[in-house]
Amino acid sequence: MKKRIYLLLLLFVFITSCQNNWIEKTEETVKRVDRNSELISEIDTIFKESFSEQIKLFKTKYESKLESNHKLDNQIDITLKFYSNDTIIFADILNSLSPKLYKKKRKDDEPIGKLLEKIRYFKNKKNGVEKLREILIYENDDIENVRIKLSEKIFESVEIGDEEYLETQMKYNRVIKAFE
Repeated sequence: MKKRIYLLLLLFVFITSCQNNWIEKTEETVKRVDRNSELISEIDTIFKESFSEQIKLFKTKYESKLESNHKLDNQIDITLKFYSNDTIIFADILNSLSPKLYKKKRKDDEPIGKLLEKIRYFKNKKNGVEKLREILIYENDDIENVRIKLSEKIFESVEIGDEEYLETQMKYNRVIKAFE
């Protein structure tokens, strides 16, 4: 009985280390693409002076990065980054600053918005992991200090599958259309 428990424990540790291994490799690939990619194309669009959109396409020898930034005054700031190679979108990173909408009048002690960081890594089109962390913003908060606090928070992680990959692929296709 003790041998079975020991073998199950050993198997669990092995499987967990294999899962972390592909995530670490994906994180390293993302860092490498950020360091070594060259800007291939860029589109800047401004709508009615308050809304702007900037889309950039970067490439390395084997991978590409598609970056999309949307801003509305000082209220909304959304950055999407997609990392891909010839076969798969292997990372989808979202950073957002968005206001919190209320149906009633907001009380002084209620947040005015939130900062969000969501990272999706895909091992293949059917298996991946999503890491999420967020923090609320209050009226007199310094956004840069809130960003620092967010970066200190631990990600909540959950396994994801083909539905999330299709969602990522649809977002990617909407952004890449700007270059057509």
